[in-house]
Amino acid sequence: MKLVFIENNRPVTDSLTVAETFGKRHADVMRDIRNLECSEEFNQRNFAQINYQDEMNRSYPKYLITQDGFSFLVMGYTGKDAARFKEMYIGEFNRMRDGLNNDIEKFLYNPDTIIQIAQNWKEEKQLRLQAEAKIESDRPLVLYAESMQVSKDAILINDMAKLLKQNGIDIGEKRLFQYLRDEGYLIKGGSEYNMPTQRSMNLGIMEIKLGQRSSASEGVKMTRTTKITGKGQIYFINKFLKKESA
Repeated sequence: MKLVFIENNRPVTDSLTVAETFGKRHADVMRDIRNLECSEEFNQRNFAQINYQDEMNRSYPKYLITQDGFSFLVMGYTGKDAARFKEMYIGEFNRMRDGLNNDIEKFLYNPDTIIQIAQNWKEEKQLRLQAEAKIESDRPLVLYAESMQVSKDAILINDMAKLLKQNGIDIGEKRLFQYLRDEGYLIKGGSEYNMPTQRSMNLGIMEIKLGQRSSASEGVKMTRTTKITGKGQIYFINKFLKKESA
């Protein structure tokens, strides 16, 4: 009968084997384990209840037992045979542990193993660097998404300047207007001064809001106001964030 076996890379026995070896009923060994006067931490670390199937395919519980758990459990078992069985168990536990350690040492010092470990480390490092690069490239959008929700309504350019300020971009309304003209988003002069260029309209980042204004001297007058769409808000915030991080 095999007294000790390997489970999850450590030598263990079980309550069925202990019962058979020491000539006890399995139910009594199970009861002994449940009644041990040890800490809950020690119990959980050294005794694991699992199920097994008998010859008739019926399921019953048993305990897996570590070497420390075995020593604690059988210290109260007395008699000449009990002492001999304890020695047999201790010897088998030690033999299993030494064999396991030797296998691990052979595995670790095998050149193929070393090469494989180095290759795995290199691949993991490459994947980590790629993930970090992806996070960094997505950082502006993530920062904006975390800072606030995009307005579904188009906003004025001075409100866009405030929005940029909230996202850490130091730019005021006048400088933003100048930037938009210099970069070709707004028309630079003439009757269409500060109106969106065709490029801005095609990108869907700006729109013209039509309205009317009335006064006693001029009567009703049509107005046109440049506004930045929700898409444009994301576009410009991310553009400035990327510029800041460059």
